[in-house]
Amino acid sequence: MQPVKHGISPNYSVSKSHAITSMREINDMTVSQLKMIYIYLSKINPDNVNTKSVTISLKDYVYIMGKQHATRPKEFLELSKEMVRITTTIPLTDENNNITGFSTYPVFSKFSVYKNTKDRLWYVTIECHDDLLIHFFNLQSHYSSFKLWNLSALSTVPHIRLYDLLQQYKGMSKIYDMDTLRAVTGTENKYTRWDNFKSKVLDEAKEIFAEKTDIIFDYELISGNYRQIAGIKFNIKPNPNAEANRLSVYQEFSYTEEIEQSVKQITKPPILESSPLAKELYNICEGNFTEKQIQALEIILKEIVFPGYSESMEGIETTFLPGQYGYVECTSYLKMFYKYTLDKNPQNKYKYLKKVLENQKDELNKKS
Repeated sequence: MQPVKHGISPNYSVSKSHAITSMREINDMTVSQLKMIYIYLSKINPDNVNTKSVTISLKDYVYIMGKQHATRPKEFLELSKEMVRITTTIPLTDENNNITGFSTYPVFSKFSVYKNTKDRLWYVTIECHDDLLIHFFNLQSHYSSFKLWNLSALSTVPHIRLYDLLQQYKGMSKIYDMDTLRAVTGTENKYTRWDNFKSKVLDEAKEIFAEKTDIIFDYELISGNYRQIAGIKFNIKPNPNAEANRLSVYQEFSYTEEIEQSVKQITKPPILESSPLAKELYNICEGNFTEKQIQALEIILKEIVFPGYSESMEGIETTFLPGQYGYVECTSYLKMFYKYTLDKNPQNKYKYLKKVLENQKDELNKKS
């Protein structure tokens, strides 16, 4: 498997069928999952179906999904599975664009995480399901395109979906009835009061779009019966500050040392491959601690089991192999005190657990 060795540029274009814009299931996704859909669309060539398999670096994936998922491998794995579980229902239309039915598809058929044997770097590969190829590729009509950087500062599903909806009509006016607008933005059961919808969806989006995207808009209310709001007329224009907004986004796409450390957490520290005891300690702590933290706990546990422990002691390390006395005692102690730490629920679990183990070591040393 040969990865495409390039990262994610915020200047990539997202081209898609209007059927993708109307996917209602998208509104049930998290912001990270929704952005992943757009990232995928920005990386394929809609004129070449052979690009349906997209590879990005694991570092880019962590950036898209959020650094919090990188420090908990179990959550990272579950999120990976969720990407394959995503389904969508797309309306079927006739030659006059009238809806005649619907079809339900899985969005992605494959999600792989692996280390490349040549450059020793980690990658994520995702692939569109074959039944959705017609909506992702060969876009002859009814499609739109925008630059990926516009999604960088959008942090809610309604704002992302509203941008996607309005950018299709840049330089134009467009009227939506309230039912359609709520359906597309995923707010059918959210912000049900008009003042909340106006504040959280429309007014916040108006401000953010002006500061962070390539469009601006204003809107007019369309009244219905009994003073109810029947629809909204949007007036969408190109943003005169679009270039300045685009340049600011590139700063937000820079990587930090924290993200690099997060990637290491996902791919598991080298110590876990060389030390069976450290690997088991890591698993007992549910992947919550770093390599250095696990190493520190391992030393304390060895000193608890063998007061005066030193790596130079002849034959000492063999007792810490699976099934041996030292291994069994160290893991038993950690299970007991890790559970104790979770029950106490301190703000910093590592510091608390380390202190508890150190106190236990001191108590045993006093008795010996």
